[in-house]
Amino acid sequence: MEQGERAFRPLSVSDLIDETFRIFRRHFLLFAKIGAVLMIPVGLIEIIQQVAVQQHAGDLAFNLLTSGVVTLVRVIVYMAVLSAIIYAMSEIRLGRVPSVGDAYNEGMEHFPSMIWIAFLVALLTGLIAITIIGIPIAVYLGVCWVFGLHVAVIESKTGMSALSRSKALVKGHWWRVLGIYILISIIVGIISVIFSMPSIILGAMVALGRDSETVRATGAAIGVIFSTAGTIITGPIVYIATVLLYYDLRARKEGLDLEMQANQTEAMARSAYPQS
Repeated sequence: MEQGERAFRPLSVSDLIDETFRIFRRHFLLFAKIGAVLMIPVGLIEIIQQVAVQQHAGDLAFNLLTSGVVTLVRVIVYMAVLSAIIYAMSEIRLGRVPSVGDAYNEGMEHFPSMIWIAFLVALLTGLIAITIIGIPIAVYLGVCWVFGLHVAVIESKTGMSALSRSKALVKGHWWRVLGIYILISIIVGIISVIFSMPSIILGAMVALGRDSETVRATGAAIGVIFSTAGTIITGPIVYIATVLLYYDLRARKEGLDLEMQANQTEAMARSAYPQS
């Protein structure tokens, strides 16, 4: 493992954004490799599915079935990638830079917990948001639970315990967490527009009458390629920022001296495995 980042003082919003992109630039290859390991194979599967859909344009059942399967695979793979990204970013924040293999080995230990937490959040907020009156409550809880996945990977908590821990961290900082999350999402959204341009251009070609099977299949394939590339490149930015925010909240609320804790961990490791 290489030496990572150590800056445990509470961060202002501007400092957090600056630190997010500084870490993103410095460790770009690590995050890109983590995403590429699983997202590229899924992208290839999706291209095959999109081409097959164009060849079976009138078969609704086929289209729905294959789209459903690919969507499910993409969600599962995305959660696996997130587990590795959150672990890698946490290690970077604590001064250690893991390899891609380390990130997946450690992150995937918490993969079942992440799936369960994501399901709970989707189910509970979805049920609450069924009525118009419940939408504000669902939004409130969604922000309170935004660190559920982080807690699962970093603190090894599961289910409602992870969501309760997230809510405790957010308490007193709800508007700040919401504002930072919206801000970083807008920035990432603007960057992601670049990767959607080829699909937009091909869509315009189809609208202008160039509606051949070749154009549709090519457009679908190119759209998947750029969408996958966009996810690999821009996806980590949100989670770099939220891991920074997670540790920022711990420092603010718990007075946690993370640097001292990291040094203590390293000292214990050296004493347990002394160099010969």
